[in-house]
Amino acid sequence: MNANPVLTPADMSVKLKNNDGISNPVDLKTYQSMVGSLMYAAMATRTDIAQSVAIVSKFCSNTSEAHLTAVKRIFRYLKWTANLGLKYFYSDDQDLIA
Repeated sequence: MNANPVLTPADMSVKLKNNDGISNPVDLKTYQSMVGSLMYAAMATRTDIAQSVAIVSKFCSNTSEAHLTAVKRIFRYLKWTANLGLKYFYSDDQDLIA
């Protein structure tokens, strides 16, 4: 909740790799839990983060601080755009309105 918000879910100047030789490894279970939460949000109501989540999910078996920083950036973006999302409404009408 105290994170600084950002305008984009990913930093396009950063290219994530399996092993960059600089970053330290991080707790795998924590990383996977964070990515899983983001995947749920991307599938349910926040399709704007889907591409960024797909990129960080590739590294769920071999993570480092660089990958964790990318995941945290997505959370910071979600904080900035907390008022956005898809809303589903029930209607007796069978027509889809978008």
